[in-house]
Amino acid sequence: MVKSRTISPRVLKTTGTTWMSRASTKVEIPTRFAVFFSGIPVYSRFFLRAYCLRTLTRVAFASGQVYFGRSMDNFGQLVVFGVTHMVETISQQLATAGYDVVRGIAPELSPDALVLAVEDMADAAPYLSALSELDNAPCFVFANTAEADAILAALHCGASNCFLAPVTNLKAFEQVFRREVSKRRRLSDLQRQNTQLQNMASLLQRDQQAGHQVQMSMLPQSPVRILGFDFSHQLIPSLYLSGDFIDYFPVGTDHIVFFIADVSGHGSASGFCTVLLKKLFARKRAHYSERGDHTIISPARILSLVNDELLGTKTGKYATMVVGVMDLRRRELCYGIAGHLPLPMLFSDGQAQYLQGEGAPVGLMASVSHQEYRIELPAAFSLALFSDGILEVLKQENLVEKESALLQDFARMCGRGDALLENLKVGEGMGAPDDIAALFLGCEH
Repeated sequence: MVKSRTISPRVLKTTGTTWMSRASTKVEIPTRFAVFFSGIPVYSRFFLRAYCLRTLTRVAFASGQVYFGRSMDNFGQLVVFGVTHMVETISQQLATAGYDVVRGIAPELSPDALVLAVEDMADAAPYLSALSELDNAPCFVFANTAEADAILAALHCGASNCFLAPVTNLKAFEQVFRREVSKRRRLSDLQRQNTQLQNMASLLQRDQQAGHQVQMSMLPQSPVRILGFDFSHQLIPSLYLSGDFIDYFPVGTDHIVFFIADVSGHGSASGFCTVLLKKLFARKRAHYSERGDHTIISPARILSLVNDELLGTKTGKYATMVVGVMDLRRRELCYGIAGHLPLPMLFSDGQAQYLQGEGAPVGLMASVSHQEYRIELPAAFSLALFSDGILEVLKQENLVEKESALLQDFARMCGRGDALLENLKVGEGMGAPDDIAALFLGCEH
């Protein structure tokens, strides 16, 4: 008979009807191995002992005697309920196996899993139906007898898995238990993350709404009469914040400046660029009266300045613009185009036409120059400027057809921009695919 001695490893548990704690677990090591250990240096003895222990453990695991497992504290809490004598039997077996077992459901509990113990699997359905509103923890059903139809019915009612009692293969139960608990925890994490995302989205929405109110407050009064000319506008953002912007204001007593801008993209970044435009034009307007700086009444110079400002933000944003300056003494309109479509539409004497002009967008490249165009203002006229969002609501197939249809509609409405928007069914709640800005100005005589 081979003599043996025992050691107490930290990573082993015995199997069977009783599982011992890891500290008291015994693994039989033949004495000849122990004698061999004593004959080698301590530092080598440690590694060799670990190797032999691992080898013996693998052999024992293969024979069903020993297997690796987690500590009792990590197995999780099980709430066992159902038929009384079955609850006692199953609770004792699971507690012996290292689970934290609680008998009976209580509102204050938050177990990792539920265990329903019944005599026959057919009795499980009423219990499971009652649980559906009480707890979302996985529920395992233990029964002394089970037919296939009863198992299917239990699974249909929400059971995570079904076992015959008493459980002879606790390893299989542990694997199922860990899988279901892991699934539940992942679901809980996803729900928590979803709640966080919803809260962040709600906060972002409130911020966007506040930004929308600020942006709308920066727009000029509409309608308004400035030095004998009528101005009005409409701005329909596709999101809360718009990349389109409009402004008009008198400069001294002889000039009126207006512009329409369409910043690339949508949302906050584009909206912030419109704040920059508002500030820039306001600053140059002040410089006109305070310093005699005439940049504000020169479309080419103001577009060059806007180009430098947008490049300086390093946001990658660019804009198309039309800047117009009305010289009231000469009754002349001087304007500059920065890649903007559609071009301004002029209606006079029963006819509508596009103003001519071209130029590169601002904010794309340095050292861009823009040309200034001049026309004499008729005694009675109306001028309409739109951002390219208006083209998105037209049904024609290509740009040429869209521009032609827009001009025809403008002429048919006798130069009334508000009537044109109404005819195109453009309004606040239309859900436009792109920001739409419209600026109208004119004089009846």
